[in-house]
Amino acid sequence: LNGTVFSGSIFAVMLVIVNALTRVLAEMLTNFENPKTNLEFKKSLITKLTVFKFMTGFGLLYYSAFIQQPAQGGCGDVSCEERTANLLRGTFIGMIIINNLMEIGLPCLIRLYRMIVGFFTKCCYGDSEDYESPLEQQLHSDAYSGTLDDYDELINQIGFTTFFVPFFPIAPALAILNNFIEVQVDSTKILWV
Repeated sequence: LNGTVFSGSIFAVMLVIVNALTRVLAEMLTNFENPKTNLEFKKSLITKLTVFKFMTGFGLLYYSAFIQQPAQGGCGDVSCEERTANLLRGTFIGMIIINNLMEIGLPCLIRLYRMIVGFFTKCCYGDSEDYESPLEQQLHSDAYSGTLDDYDELINQIGFTTFFVPFFPIAPALAILNNFIEVQVDSTKILWV
């Protein structure tokens, strides 16, 4: 039981890495297509991301839930349903935690790095301007990357809750809880990070 949940957590970490790589691949393929308009570019990119997400994110769970039993005659000493539920539990909860930590933690680390570099620059080179007005802070902050990443998280969540709810019935409740947390995380990200 714990081994499968741990495997699901490791799978969640791997999914974050694979999703970042497939995002780069999807953008490269879409740029190679050279769509005529920005709307066509976004539609093509979203289609590729959704297909890649289904193959990478739900492939192992789909195999464990529906294919492994008929193909191999079972899942070893545990039922395939129990194995899928444990994998899904680790993966779903792991993805919620990792995505929210990255959404807040990574920009905070970048901001901390910039503050440290700015401090040493001012200290070593004698820059006399210490104060930045809120307007200047907004000017120097990173631009909002758009809603594609936010909707990408929702695609994950919807997939986990609709495809595999028989194996993990608490997933919709966790998805609702995650949505409440996500509202706070996104508002914090937009306002402060």
